[in-house]
Amino acid sequence: MAGLRDDRGRFLPKAKPTQTITEFARRMKIRGDHIPIGTSNLIRKMALSIDQQIVKRTPVDTGRARSNWIVNVGSAAAETVEPFLPDGNAGATRGALAQAQQAIASAPAFTKEIHITNNLSYIGELNNGSSAQAPKNFVELGIRDGSRIVLGGKVKITEK
Repeated sequence: MAGLRDDRGRFLPKAKPTQTITEFARRMKIRGDHIPIGTSNLIRKMALSIDQQIVKRTPVDTGRARSNWIVNVGSAAAETVEPFLPDGNAGATRGALAQAQQAIASAPAFTKEIHITNNLSYIGELNNGSSAQAPKNFVELGIRDGSRIVLGGKVKITEK
């Protein structure tokens, strides 16, 4: 374990058996102060990783389905966008991933909600396996794998 740091980033000494309640309370406060920051950072990493996995798995014909994975902070996107195709289908991937990176990077501190949305009417059909380019449930697979990447493989998703 890396050790605790104070508000200036200095390592705190390890607890001693003769630690007073006041010292213990101070150390617990420092630990507690780090929770919101750590949580926000985890949410950002998770959203970016999941978005990358879903976008890369989305089947491509015109690039519209990939381009319409929209990341929003605080609420889900309601719009659709035209395909971003400056370099053919690879552009749809780069455009969608760039939009996600910008949205996540510009999110306010202590962000608790990041939405990944695709409002195309046929995205459900694609996810149900209508394209030979992607397996059925590619969205769920992207969520699983994106989560595993961030959490070091410690994610188990069970079916109901």
